[in-house]
Amino acid sequence: MDGDSYLLQLLRYIHRNPIRAKIVKNLNDFEWSSHQGYISKTNDWDWLYKDFILSIFSNNKKNQLIEYNEYMGLEDKEEVLTILDSKKWSSFLGSDEFILTMKEKYYVNKRDKEVPESYNLSPDVSWIKEVVCKYYDLDSSSLCISKRRVFNEPRNVAVYLSRYFTNSTLEQLGEDFNLNTHSAASNIITGIKKLKKNSLKFNKKVEEVKKLCLKCQIKT
Repeated sequence: MDGDSYLLQLLRYIHRNPIRAKIVKNLNDFEWSSHQGYISKTNDWDWLYKDFILSIFSNNKKNQLIEYNEYMGLEDKEEVLTILDSKKWSSFLGSDEFILTMKEKYYVNKRDKEVPESYNLSPDVSWIKEVVCKYYDLDSSSLCISKRRVFNEPRNVAVYLSRYFTNSTLEQLGEDFNLNTHSAASNIITGIKKLKKNSLKFNKKVEEVKKLCLKCQIKT
């Protein structure tokens, strides 16, 4: 999570769930929530770790509760609602720069085929396309050109890396690269693997692009 502001927005989203669900009109009327612990002045809620959250609002304890209540009374930001109302939550909540930094920092050590969620750390297809286009010095439209018996190296490398980094299905790769069938994506991936094995020069080139995909500071 990228900083205190996003943490507070997540907290507000969770606490305002009963209002969005039309269970209550007033947040204070919903008793089955840690929100009650935040506004309580009794010792009953001492088990709730809330001091850090309240300290974000103010260093002055007298003002903390006032500012907390004011913040909870505000509507959720559209950006946060778009992310958190989706059926599948993102692994990250923050700016694009923050997300790219997290991917760069943790992808190599955390990627695991047995842990599907770890692929959230990988570069996405749009980023892979951007890096490949920069490396080969061409326009992105070139990655969707498919001519029979013509080897489109940049596109094929992009397809291979998209499969490697994101574990996208063959059908999804077909959509992303304008391929007629999912078998076309499979053939491309198999072909790149053979070329990498049989050509040290080509293998070095693919590995260079792979490393560039992990460097989030590349600017096009």
